[in-house]
Amino acid sequence: MDYVEVVESLREIYSKEITERYEYIAERFFQEFGVWPSFFARAPGRVNIIGEHIDYSGYPVLPMALERDTVMAISVSNEDCIKLKNCQRSKFPETTLPLSPKMSEEHHWSNYFIAGYNAVIHLFPNPKGFYVMVQGDLPQAAGLSSSASMTVCSSIATLYANSSKRISYKEFLPENHPRAQDMLADYYIATDKITLADLAESVTRQERLVGIACGGMDQAISIMAEPGTASLIEFNPLHVHPVSLPEGCTFIIANSLTPSAKVLTQAFRYNKRVVECRLAIALVCKSQNITTIPKTLKELQLQCGTIEEMIGIIENTIPKDVYKTNELEEIFGCALCDIVGDIPYSDLVLNSNYDYKPRLRALHCYGEVKRVYEFRETCLRGADAERLGILMNESHESCKDLYECSSDELDRLTSLARQGGALGARLTGAGWGGCCVCLVRNEKVEGLMKVLQSFYDENPFITDDTVMFPSKPCRGACLLDTKYFHWSDQEN
Repeated sequence: MDYVEVVESLREIYSKEITERYEYIAERFFQEFGVWPSFFARAPGRVNIIGEHIDYSGYPVLPMALERDTVMAISVSNEDCIKLKNCQRSKFPETTLPLSPKMSEEHHWSNYFIAGYNAVIHLFPNPKGFYVMVQGDLPQAAGLSSSASMTVCSSIATLYANSSKRISYKEFLPENHPRAQDMLADYYIATDKITLADLAESVTRQERLVGIACGGMDQAISIMAEPGTASLIEFNPLHVHPVSLPEGCTFIIANSLTPSAKVLTQAFRYNKRVVECRLAIALVCKSQNITTIPKTLKELQLQCGTIEEMIGIIENTIPKDVYKTNELEEIFGCALCDIVGDIPYSDLVLNSNYDYKPRLRALHCYGEVKRVYEFRETCLRGADAERLGILMNESHESCKDLYECSSDELDRLTSLARQGGALGARLTGAGWGGCCVCLVRNEKVEGLMKVLQSFYDENPFITDDTVMFPSKPCRGACLLDTKYFHWSDQEN
């Protein structure tokens, strides 16, 4: 499917009964706006199984979409504005946006909605106003892409609010199209104005304006995930390949309870790593007499050799682990802003830091790329779960030692998971807090969750299942039109 789908049943999305949640959102919508929603948009979060911090270096990653998601109830209005409200009103205050909204200079939750809205509104010369009620069950700042889920959900809500009708995908295809011949039933889409791949890239560009130099994984998996499989996501150009995971295993996501707010720490963490990767590229180019500095580690590798050869080149040409700003400027013969100035928010990074570790960052990235490719090949050969677990463990150690994006809590949680029977456990979602993901055989799920519970027992305020939950791969973003879809999962 090349476009955002309009599904007809909740069971097309979720593996468990979820009707009460949607009824609650609809009732809250009616209480606030005095009308019932005409449709729902939903976009999943994701867990990155392996491939940390390499998407913005041009390399593929291997995430899966979660059933946990952001849901928006929407109704088109006659007003020239967007009234945006959240079921968690005290945490996310309501706001009214114009039809050509601009992001707040201060960090505000509505910026993520605006990013998704602005990603698609150019497709409609006369945009419509609408009411929105937002509800999500993804933990915030936990590395599960709650922000991308919000942005993607906003984009597809905006698409459907301005299209105002579902389109039969079968009727849309030419008669001689092979998929038109194979379909046994109608499939419905929100609009034919933008493909899934173009939507993912547009949303990514807009979300970068919120304050993070993100690589595009989160938006791509939220939009393009296929039911029941993980995805190998390649960039430039964007391609998504389904990857079947071992049937006898489950992934458990466990929250370290350490917030990982990327926007609020961008100068010292996420965006600094992007800058350090570019500095590694520049150091290699200097030693190899390459005059035009590539933008990504992948572009550099394509000029210099294989992944394995790149690891050797990095070790030989970048001898030190730590470089001061003045050392680097002396090596390059120019200011660092001349090397990294095109990276979003690089000025904030350069003004906030005086030392950098390009060697360690590049070694992590090239090693992680090797693990991603081996993980996929292992799955294609029948998924040796033991080997997959080893690769996940190696990934965590590299994130901890080379990329320095783990935390004491994540290290403790992953160690506890391995002791409790997990085949592999690693941080996920950029790190510095947030969640870890554990691979465990199905028969050991209950036992592992009991072991992990000891991590939370010391906190008496933990009362829900948002801190730890098993998950299977879910489908990507979709819409539900209240004129057509079945409210009850039991309906035929």
